[in-house]
Amino acid sequence: MSDNAGSYQLHAEGKDIQQGTFRLSKKGVEFSWEAKSSSDDLGSTQRLVLDFIKQHNGCTQTEIVKDLRKKKSQISNIISILCREGYLIKKDNELFINNPC
Repeated sequence: MSDNAGSYQLHAEGKDIQQGTFRLSKKGVEFSWEAKSSSDDLGSTQRLVLDFIKQHNGCTQTEIVKDLRKKKSQISNIISILCREGYLIKKDNELFINNPC
């Protein structure tokens, strides 16, 4: 018999909410948000980008490219990964830290 434990991703979007992907963990029949407090599983440039956005919430990708002096394509790929993994929310051209709580 399975203990029904596991890790899941919840993707939410709609007319009245910001689109986002959230990490959930399940124990038994209960779900809880997984905290994003650690970025140990990120690469060094991914951490730089995430830290920049934490300090400049609502910034644009262009601002990140200029400040970190990285290639536009590299930053674009990193932003896509961080959004897909649930670390960031992109609204129009602005980037925000994803904080579901």
